[in-house]
Amino acid sequence: MKKSFPPLKLILIIGLVVFSCSSEVEEADPAPKLNERYILSVDASEGGSVNNSGGEFTAGTSVALTANPNSEYVFVSWSNGSTENPITVEVSSNLSLTANFEKRKYPLTLIVEGEGTVSQEIINTGKRTDYVSGASVRLIATPSEGWIFRSWSGAEEGEELSLDLVMDEAKEITAVFQEVTQYTLMVTAAEGGTVSSEGGTYEEGTEVTITAISNEGYAFTSWEGIDNDEATLTVVLTSDTVLTALFEAITQYTVTVNSSEGGIVSSNGGTFIDNSQFNVTATPNEGYEFIGWEQNDLLSPSLTITVTSNLTLTPVFSQLNGPTLWRGNILTFSKPDGADPNSEAYQDRIRDNVWITRGNNGGQLFNIALNSSANKIESPVGTRWAMGTLDEIDDLVFDYFRNTVNKPKNVVGKNLVLHLIEDDIYLAVKFTSWSNGKRGGFSYERNTP
Repeated sequence: MKKSFPPLKLILIIGLVVFSCSSEVEEADPAPKLNERYILSVDASEGGSVNNSGGEFTAGTSVALTANPNSEYVFVSWSNGSTENPITVEVSSNLSLTANFEKRKYPLTLIVEGEGTVSQEIINTGKRTDYVSGASVRLIATPSEGWIFRSWSGAEEGEELSLDLVMDEAKEITAVFQEVTQYTLMVTAAEGGTVSSEGGTYEEGTEVTITAISNEGYAFTSWEGIDNDEATLTVVLTSDTVLTALFEAITQYTVTVNSSEGGIVSSNGGTFIDNSQFNVTATPNEGYEFIGWEQNDLLSPSLTITVTSNLTLTPVFSQLNGPTLWRGNILTFSKPDGADPNSEAYQDRIRDNVWITRGNNGGQLFNIALNSSANKIESPVGTRWAMGTLDEIDDLVFDYFRNTVNKPKNVVGKNLVLHLIEDDIYLAVKFTSWSNGKRGGFSYERNTP
């Protein structure tokens, strides 16, 4: 039997079906709207750039992005985790992407020849096995005991213990060490002297300087163990070496030089080694002449003698006839007022026996070499004076200073001739000042030999 529904129930069932279908449509995702626009932001970290900086795009648009690293940098990834480059992005919502870069890394390979170590110091970046581009690295070579560092070779070269380099590419560096060879130097001295060093143990190629020092009465002759006769020797060690400084006793002679009346000698002699040379000159005083050497046939006043025995030399001088006239350069002498006449600076020491000065008590000139003060009659003792010039000497009359000038204050500017009696020497004198009263000052100009 067929079941039938009343009209009201049928209406309710149809309504339920329609309601159910409406609910399912509302819960489904809406389809993207093709006319919607979204913003794409593109950025790059340090070390590179992106070909597109982004912008506003219609939904569903595909945008190709390429990350371009700078020199010495490499691309790492995008901020969304992708490592593809280039990358294509479909714009379906607002999106921000960043290209990440990092510095390129280079390996540093170290090779050691010989025995030693190499340490690495990073100057401006963190220490790691591979160095980022541009990192500054300092290598320090430390030789093992018994070895020495020689050089760096490879990508960089040098001879200092430390080597600074910049990692701008992969580099291979070799540190070269060399085993040290040592030698013994033994130095001794034979009888008659000493040496400045007894030697020791040195590295191959070391230069050692040694000096042989003679004792008194001995002379250095040569070195035993090397062909050299210089007292100071520099040895370059290339093998074990034994050296001996040799000395020999020397013969010495005495040369005695005597002085004699009428002149002087340049040397008094001394002790000289056999076959050494000795120089001496005999010089006559004014009014004397050199004749020769006593008990010797040498006639030259200047001698160069090769000493081979003890020797005594005495010059012989002879006094010349007639007076000596001094016509040499002009000397200016001055004694200021109040100056001490006992001071050598205020004495005109014309000869060993004539020293002219003046007291500060208003007195006249006196010869302080022979007298301690002046008197009005004879001073200066040992001298005579005349008014005139050397050219008039045959016609001049000589007397004591006071008798010749009368009043000393009037003598300024006048020509005088002074006679040194003992040495029989005549010279011209012209006074340029004379202080009156008890002041003691005066000055004059006179001839020299």
